[in-house]
Amino acid sequence: GEDILLAQLWIILRRDLPQACRILFGRGGCYALPLTRATGNLLVALLDAYEVDGSACWINRAARVLRDTFGANDDLAKRHMLDVEQNWSYTIFLQSVLRFLEVKERIGELDLDWLYAREALVTYTRWMVENERPYLDFPEKLEFVNDTWAAQDIRKYVLLIAASHYDPDQSDDYKTASQRFLDHICVNLKSSREQTYSRIQAILLFNAGIASWSLAKSTACASAVRREIFDNSKITQTKLVTARARSRLWRGLRNFSPYREFRWVKFRLKGRASIKGS
Repeated sequence: GEDILLAQLWIILRRDLPQACRILFGRGGCYALPLTRATGNLLVALLDAYEVDGSACWINRAARVLRDTFGANDDLAKRHMLDVEQNWSYTIFLQSVLRFLEVKERIGELDLDWLYAREALVTYTRWMVENERPYLDFPEKLEFVNDTWAAQDIRKYVLLIAASHYDPDQSDDYKTASQRFLDHICVNLKSSREQTYSRIQAILLFNAGIASWSLAKSTACASAVRREIFDNSKITQTKLVTARARSRLWRGLRNFSPYREFRWVKFRLKGRASIKGS
């Protein structure tokens, strides 16, 4: 939205206030952003912007996206990640977290943002070892059963291989679990009539590069930093939402202009009228 008072108030009412209510009353997730590929793509876009111009603002915004999406102390049962049709793309988000960690390591910033991302990632990958299975093992959960799902499992393989470096205490468990997914992919696609389909090929080709990078990765940075627990309690999350709302109010007041406020209202009313007319 624009940096004007009414626009910021609108965001507070539509986004921050409902989120605060969900946190306080325990109704659903407490994060501003969903655990999906959309958020993963947002994170990658911010990291790409950082690669282009080197401005720290982009990587700092990427760190805020992470904190607005997941944390090390999450109750993963409430995130319903085994609801495949609705939430399968959480793996794409976690892959974007790998990219964030890689960028931070490359520029030598093993700071609290890096540690936050690593701790949260480890929480989720440990859950994956215990709970994730190949998609085609449960065809009743799938609306369309096809071998694209076998290709999609390569993302789990990549994440578990990478996690073995960020969580060396559980390295053997990760390698065993990742091999299980790799075997499943190879067996299913080797005899599949769909193996040359463009979507399957694209998924495999894209993730093969990430897998190679993960397999070659050093474990030095993982063992050099101790684990640290980050507070994601209701009080902490509520404080974050409140701080964000205060920041929005200040931004709107700082840029207050009667003309801009009137133009914003006029624009929105015109947009609503256009939608109704169509």
